[in-house]
Amino acid sequence: MNIAKAIMTIYPDADPFVDFRVQDDGDEKGPYIAAWNLSVPQPNKSELNKAWEAYLTAESAKPPMPPPVTEQVRIIDERTTGMQEIDQFTLEQLNSNEERTAGMQEIDEYTLELVFQMRTEIDELRAEIAALKGGA
Repeated sequence: MNIAKAIMTIYPDADPFVDFRVQDDGDEKGPYIAAWNLSVPQPNKSELNKAWEAYLTAESAKPPMPPPVTEQVRIIDERTTGMQEIDQFTLEQLNSNEERTAGMQEIDEYTLELVFQMRTEIDELRAEIAALKGGA
């Protein structure tokens, strides 16, 4: 049991630096109330035990404390790093898509040029066939 916290549960307005002093002499007896400066009766062991149980119950009902700032910074840093990796991957994908698109445009231009050349050759062949047929 934490005697000071038990006392503060019974007397929440008490000042532990002025109104009472808990001391532990390092012997087998453990901590005890060494000074009592309040105008109310000093609590006995039973009252301190009940107050300590009440303190524990109240503490367990409290929502958990947020992580320390350093832990919050570490979490944000991890998330940011992950986002940067995702952004880098996305950027690489976009660049790759742009390269493919540019390559496809080059292929399309080349294909159009080939189609034009083939049409020209086909037209020339048709003209030769027509000339052969007409000349035959």
